Amino acid sequence: MAEYWNKYKVAVRDNMATFGKYTKTMLLMGLTAEVGKLWQCTMNEIAGQGTNQEERQLSLGDILWYVAAMELHFGLPSSVHTRYISTPMNLSPDHGLDLFGMQNKISNELGVLAKNIKDQALSDLQYTLNQLLAKFYDVFIYYSVEPLATLKESVEIMEEENKPEVIDHQKEF
Repeated sequence: MAEYWNKYKVAVRDNMATFGKYTKTMLLMGLTAEVGKLWQCTMNEIAGQGTNQEERQLSLGDILWYVAAMELHFGLPSSVHTRYISTPMNLSPDHGLDLFGMQNKISNELGVLAKNIKDQALSDLQYTLNQLLAKFYDVFIYYSVEPLATLKESVEIMEEENKPEVIDHQKEF
């Protein structure tokens, strides 16, 4: 449901800090960190440390936040895949999806995304964000998490938090 995604992007815009010339770096690092948190949930589960579905859903919500934030920062239209946000998904445990394959593809797309940002190739960036969002729908299915419920929970969290101050970092790294 693209309409809900557009409303979601308004909430993201209202809660998004700016870091001057480092904003795109922060967005990429933030997205990568959230993907790492998602995989950490899986590692903990495999290691027998239990399942933390709440933490997994929060990470997925944060990943969607970064996708929306990148669209906003680069002035890109919404992903073509946002129309599937409210589509009922087959959330049965017998979905036939390959977790290792999904992780590999997502990691590869993050590398492509970094290159697109570095090269300022906006049409390629939009394409890569579309690809990432589609791959994350597979993750939603794999873990039996509803995307629309995740977006709604993410909006509730944003509404509870204060809007961050605008920060313009001029320090060189």
